[in-house]
Amino acid sequence: MEKQKIKLGVQIYGRSEKINGYLSGEFGMFDECATSEPEYERYVSFLDSINKNRLQTKDILVDHDILLFFLNDVENRASIDYHEPHYSYDKDITAGGMAMDRLHKRILKAHPQITHAGFLRHSF
Repeated sequence: MEKQKIKLGVQIYGRSEKINGYLSGEFGMFDECATSEPEYERYVSFLDSINKNRLQTKDILVDHDILLFFLNDVENRASIDYHEPHYSYDKDITAGGMAMDRLHKRILKAHPQITHAGFLRHSF
């Protein structure tokens, strides 16, 4: 049985080319860090579709488990680059981390079936 896909539901890229460059670069790092996951190919395909469809990311279809991987990666990057003081000396990285934080919140808002801890609620 094929998994039901859902729309990503959020526009990722905005007007700032600097922030868009940060996001695109970090999504590339998500790809590199996911090599041990059994879902690697599906995750990489999802990340590629985000970068190829920058203007229409809201409509990208994604499996629930892949969305959770992405959400957790986004939350982790926001923590490192924005919430924690690792890069407080670099305004560009901090601004990128803030964009990741906003993206994380927008994904949670678009998908209320996901709790803040990344677990799926049983409402499917």
